[in-house]
Amino acid sequence: MSTDEYNNMFLKCQSTGIYHMFTFDIKNSKSMTNEQRFIAEKKLYRLLLDIYNYLQKLETKIGKKIVLEKELLKDEVWSKEEPFFVGDAGEITIYRDSISDEEFINIFNNFKEKEEFDYELHMNDGYYETNHWNEGNTKYARSYCFEFLTNMHKPKYDGLRKRLLNNRLISKNKS
Repeated sequence: MSTDEYNNMFLKCQSTGIYHMFTFDIKNSKSMTNEQRFIAEKKLYRLLLDIYNYLQKLETKIGKKIVLEKELLKDEVWSKEEPFFVGDAGEITIYRDSISDEEFINIFNNFKEKEEFDYELHMNDGYYETNHWNEGNTKYARSYCFEFLTNMHKPKYDGLRKRLLNNRLISKNKS
C-alpha cells in the first residue's frame, strides 16, 4: 500500500475511528547529549504514565471507559503497552468521545505543571480504527497512527498537515 493510500485511510478514520491517540515527541532531542535525552525521555515516560493512571481512576469515578485497556494489546506484535513509548516519543490512547480534547489537554497541562516537566513537545492527536497491525491493509492501525502523528511536524508532511487543518479533520497541531 502506498503512503497516499495510508494517508487517505487516516483522513477517512478521523470521522469513523473509535480510538483517539495523543502523541508527544520531545522537541530538539537530537541536539541533546545522551544524558540530557535520557533524562527527558524518563520524565516524559513518568508524566504519561501518571496521566494514564489518573485517567484509569477517573474511569472508576465516573463509571465510563476512557483509556485503551492494555488487554486489547496482548496479542499485538508492534506494541503491547499503553501508554506506548519509543525513543523520545510516547502516546496515550482514549476512546472516541470518552472525554473531550480540552479535558485531556487540561489534564495533561496540570500534570506537566505539577511534575515540572519543562521540555517542549510536538503534540498531535488523531483517530485510528484497529489495534491489530495485521488488519492494516483494510483499517487504519495503531502503529500507522503513532508513526504518522509523531512525524507530522516534519517538513515532508507539510502538504498533508495543511490539508488536514484546512478540512478541520484534526483539531490543530498542538506543538
